[in-house]
Amino acid sequence: MQRNEKKILEYLYQENEHEQFYHQRYDALQDPEQFADFYDQWKDRGAELYKKRLIFPEVEGSWYPVDMRDEQMGSIRLEDNETITLCKHNRYTPVFKHRHTFFEILYVFEGKCTNEIDGQKVVLHTGELCLIAPFTEHSIGVFDDSIVINILISRTAFSNMFHSLLCHSNILSDFFSGSLYLYQQNAYLYASTQADFSFRELLLDMLDQQLCAREYRNLVKNSQLVLFFSLLLQNYEDQIRLPHAQKLENRAVEIIKYIEQNYRSITLNELADHFGYSTAYLSRYLKKATQKSFTAIVQEIKFDQVCTQLETSDRSVAEIASSAGFESIEHFTRLFKKRMNQSPSQYRKAHRE
Repeated sequence: MQRNEKKILEYLYQENEHEQFYHQRYDALQDPEQFADFYDQWKDRGAELYKKRLIFPEVEGSWYPVDMRDEQMGSIRLEDNETITLCKHNRYTPVFKHRHTFFEILYVFEGKCTNEIDGQKVVLHTGELCLIAPFTEHSIGVFDDSIVINILISRTAFSNMFHSLLCHSNILSDFFSGSLYLYQQNAYLYASTQADFSFRELLLDMLDQQLCAREYRNLVKNSQLVLFFSLLLQNYEDQIRLPHAQKLENRAVEIIKYIEQNYRSITLNELADHFGYSTAYLSRYLKKATQKSFTAIVQEIKFDQVCTQLETSDRSVAEIASSAGFESIEHFTRLFKKRMNQSPSQYRKAHRE
């Protein structure tokens, strides 16, 4: 199937309504009198700005998304009920610090962008990317014709989608495991694909799936993203960098990855025996490293798997619960309702196209 090149290029290069507004504000800022006039046009229209999802820091009531959760991805993405979505970063958007519960990849398609991530300045150029961990405070600035693509990935997408990746020891699996389950983590990961156009082509294919609303696009995008990370490891593993300010605690990552591989039946005693610790010490160690109990970690991994299966497979709820290690469907349903505020069937219906 051929890509709709025209639609993709129009989306990337033409200024949309938000960019036109931000560009006008940016130009007005260069002259105090011009900005005063522009401000007067909008100072009493905060509700309108909020409704249109327009950021105007000087106007009270305008949209200002400081803390965003997975369910709020819809406010900045193109499609609802998707665990992976791509969007262009609107040029000239006012720089504002924010954080969210989902992963974000910044890929510079053309030009450059300036970021502040967890207090560190990070400048990216064409072919460079930055993977930002959930709950990391950051900001991004693009004030020219540069094209930056944002890839937003919900945390629930990782467990099942990257199971084969997380089972291996490499810089990406360590980063993901730390970001998902460790209390202290690296804020971001940086890599350069230099002039490798295969990554650009892959992102264009993903954009085509989304913009053209192709059938089965969610499954295709999931596969494309796995391929993206696999190629990144295969060709550029030695160029992937973590910030020097923080180091992942390797032992904690090993323990988390072992739980991920054996979550269906793992017990604290078995885990302690495997790593040569007493159960009391290991319990305290996990609590310090993750701010969660062993039981809470296992349940989180199980529910990540369950949610992914409910979203992507046609297996019965009972089969999914059993495969995740829940012995009783009644117990599983009670836990699911308590955690998600809806039944497994309701969750599946809400997240399926």
